[in-house]
Amino acid sequence: MKRIHNKSIGWRVSLGVTACAFGWLLSVASFAGDVDSLIKNVQSASSEVRVEAADKAAEAGVDALLPLAGLMDNEDQFVVKDVQHAMMHIVHYAGRPGAEGEAEKAEEALIQVLENDSSHAAKNEALELLHFVGTEEAVDAVSDCLEEDDLFEAAARCLEEIPGDEATEELLEALEDASVDKQRRILDSLGHRGDPGSADELVEYYKGAPAQLKIDALDAISRLGTPVDAKFKLPLMAIASESANRRLPEILLRIADVEAEAGHKKKALKIYEALMDGAVLEHVVCGAMIGIAHLNDPETIGMFGKKMADPSPAIREIAAQTII
Repeated sequence: MKRIHNKSIGWRVSLGVTACAFGWLLSVASFAGDVDSLIKNVQSASSEVRVEAADKAAEAGVDALLPLAGLMDNEDQFVVKDVQHAMMHIVHYAGRPGAEGEAEKAEEALIQVLENDSSHAAKNEALELLHFVGTEEAVDAVSDCLEEDDLFEAAARCLEEIPGDEATEELLEALEDASVDKQRRILDSLGHRGDPGSADELVEYYKGAPAQLKIDALDAISRLGTPVDAKFKLPLMAIASESANRRLPEILLRIADVEAEAGHKKKALKIYEALMDGAVLEHVVCGAMIGIAHLNDPETIGMFGKKMADPSPAIREIAAQTII
């Protein structure tokens, strides 16, 4: 077959390849790694340029956080999304192990966002990012945000993650004047923090809490991993009530496990027995039975006989294994 050589085609192909290569080089070089380049490119009309700038934002360092926060009220939501990604990359990189100095600077910048006249969007993003680098230095600024409805959720979630006693104290203090819905959210944060130091105050709160919040307070208490006061009366009778919250048996099971771990076998047994006899959920009954078995008390063996005829195969199996 005769080979045909077309110089025109070859020239166009060569030019096309060169243009593609040149375009690729421009793309690679479009972000210079400095703050000014980042701020310019993250607002570009080109999504490729914005994404590249956001992905490489950590190269610009924490000095870019404040100017980036100023872009959070941009009318173009695609720009806002890439600004968020840029801030996230910077903070995550600053919070890496061994970079305490950078983390501190990132925290300082985010605190400034909260304390100045930044937009709500910028403050909300700062609260989300303080999860990663926030310390007790940020507690006051974050706590002030609890008073703003638009920032309350993010502020509560942020205090939930910041280590140290001050964050716990601020959440407990916020319980005093917050609305019912906000109190429920704060209780959730206190439970997830799992700070044993909040146990006494949460027990006192529970005693005087509105009826609709008692289950939330008890849930928080159950997650602290510490035994409650021996005089604290648990709502064991409510387990058998048709109106009982479905969360209650699981909450009580957690409390019983904590008491058993602490060596308070008598108190743990009382809760386990109430759950074994009154709980409706199969996994709770099984958990209570296993808890009783782990107490290694020969006198409890007789409790399992009545469960040998239970309709649940899982419950019958645990009963049989325990008796054997």
